[in-house]
Amino acid sequence: MPMLKETKELLSIVANQKNGPVPAWLPKDAIKRLEGSQPNTERAEAVINQLKSGEKHPALGDKIRKAEKELAEYKEQNIGQTQKRGARL
Repeated sequence: MPMLKETKELLSIVANQKNGPVPAWLPKDAIKRLEGSQPNTERAEAVINQLKSGEKHPALGDKIRKAEKELAEYKEQNIGQTQKRGARL
């Protein structure tokens, strides 16, 4: 089973919406950040939070909840492993 499948599926749907609540580049970038051996979930979480605040369609709401649960489970399994951040201090 691919890692974070539900989350990637949701992000893909949102990225393909023409007039969606989130600019298309944001979920596309989130998908890229989820690839690899140590996925960075921050952007995906930000997209999901934006979607939750503007949730209108019940089917999308179900996908949002599944992706949110999947991310929470992933983070629970990977406690202690810090995510790399792009900003330098």
